[in-house]
Amino acid sequence: MKKIVIDIETTGINPKNDRILEIGIIEVENWKIINEFSTLLNPKVKISENAYKVHKISEKMLIDAPTFEEISSFIREKLNGSLVFGYKCLKFDLTFINYELFRVNKIPIFPIVVDLSYLNDFFNVRSLYQMGKRIGIKISKKHRALSDAKITFKIIRWIVEHFSEQFFENFIFKYESKLEKLVKITNENSYSKIIYRNRYKISEYIGFPVEINKNFLIFYNSLNNKFYKLYKQRIIDVDYD
Repeated sequence: MKKIVIDIETTGINPKNDRILEIGIIEVENWKIINEFSTLLNPKVKISENAYKVHKISEKMLIDAPTFEEISSFIREKLNGSLVFGYKCLKFDLTFINYELFRVNKIPIFPIVVDLSYLNDFFNVRSLYQMGKRIGIKISKKHRALSDAKITFKIIRWIVEHFSEQFFENFIFKYESKLEKLVKITNENSYSKIIYRNRYKISEYIGFPVEINKNFLIFYNSLNNKFYKLYKQRIIDVDYD
């Protein structure tokens, strides 16, 4: 299985409204870097003030950058079917990437994931940079996609050298497919949040699934006490406890 390390920078923290403006990808073989890819992206939306303070990427820097749509097929090819490493990549990086893929009518990706943020307690840290410093990695550049991906890779390689690659087996997550989530919440009648792409906008529905069939999910929205017939192919994401 291919091993990929990813990191992204964004216009903000909400994947529903914000966009990816930089992505870094490292390909790994035998725990060595064999290829690197990084690009700025023109998000076509404004960068939030808080996001700019973090990564210092300005809108002027992105004028001539490609859009996500232009590299979307490449991103799917690199990540799909791979073992993906990242820091907070389950809730952040991959969520943003799948939102971007839906916006350009591409099928989302559901890779196997090792999220290093789940090792915070093991290292007694609360950030990627603290984790790197804990094991002696010199950090000179922060909050740029490729440099953060390289820090992530150095941590991964340190773990392999000091423990073994089997160490990661306890921290591997299957990024559940949308269908798996829909079947699960319906069978368990779980209180859930559905992110849904309507014809003109992205909406949220919070409540309980009632029925699922080949094409639709019948969903009770507790926000307005109404039932909705949701096209499965328009459901972007499913979140549940």
